[in-house]
Amino acid sequence: MATYKELKGFKVKSLSSDPTVDAGQIWYNTTSNTLKYDGAGAGSWSSGGSLDTGREQGGSAGISQTSALYTGGANTHPPSSLAITEIYNGTAWSEGGALNTGRKGLEGNGTETAAFVAGGQIGYPGVKQVIAETYNGVAWSETGVLNTARTYGTGTGTTTAGLFCAGDSPVDQCNLVELYNGTGWTETTELNTATTGAGGSGPQSACFVVGKWASGLTQQYNGTGWTTVPSMNLGRNSLAASGTTSLSLAMGGYPPLGQTNAVELYDGSSWTSVAALATPRTQLGGCGSNANNSVAYGGYQADYIYGNWTEEWDGAPAAVRTVTTS
Repeated sequence: MATYKELKGFKVKSLSSDPTVDAGQIWYNTTSNTLKYDGAGAGSWSSGGSLDTGREQGGSAGISQTSALYTGGANTHPPSSLAITEIYNGTAWSEGGALNTGRKGLEGNGTETAAFVAGGQIGYPGVKQVIAETYNGVAWSETGVLNTARTYGTGTGTTTAGLFCAGDSPVDQCNLVELYNGTGWTETTELNTATTGAGGSGPQSACFVVGKWASGLTQQYNGTGWTTVPSMNLGRNSLAASGTTSLSLAMGGYPPLGQTNAVELYDGSSWTSVAALATPRTQLGGCGSNANNSVAYGGYQADYIYGNWTEEWDGAPAAVRTVTTS
């Protein structure tokens, strides 16, 4: 397990005043002669507007509860390959431009008006895809294809600086990572550990990938290489993730005993269980530029229930706290 020194530095800073809050930091305030830190407080989930089409295994993008995108996915058994795109404004979902190639098990990232998705599967048992598409807020355009076809990968970054990580290729989990520059894909440093159905978020040069079957594995990227950092408390895959490497959420997913509503918050050094989703689910979508503006949507429950649920996180903002002995 990584130490605080490895994650945040070799010394506790001495400062005359408290710095800008950035969850996960610790310092000594020389004016008040107190040891201080910052972190996110307790939060809760509330219901948002329902998806027009309930589904699982879609691709997500967006930065907040008022700017989210969900595209593709499946809502039948055997699984369909949908091309639907929906946009969320904080109140309701509305239809956006359809994918050129409908598929499930795709993933991506970006914003509501500048998103990318890659990979996925068409039909059942299905053929894994190298297809990648970008969205301009109105329509999807096919762009450079992945070097390796796969499904259930995870995307981070933007339409000009993106990553597509892990997934099933050709038939099981892999550690492949490809970098997107807005035109084409280039293979780059592989994950330390192969996984599939993981969640991921953050900019290309400072992102994370979390989750693995029956494992809380978390891997973090600095633009050059991957570091294995502390794991989630509950091992699972097929989850959604949001935020950054210093303040993020892992939402829902599939631990060995079925769908879960568990949510954990990462502050840059460890994962902590926080308020659970109202609805347990797996293969859901989610986004948020940081933990406190996160939203979770869609997903799957047993007996072929494809959900249109949307839940918004009301996280208490990061705040300065004083270390006490009590």
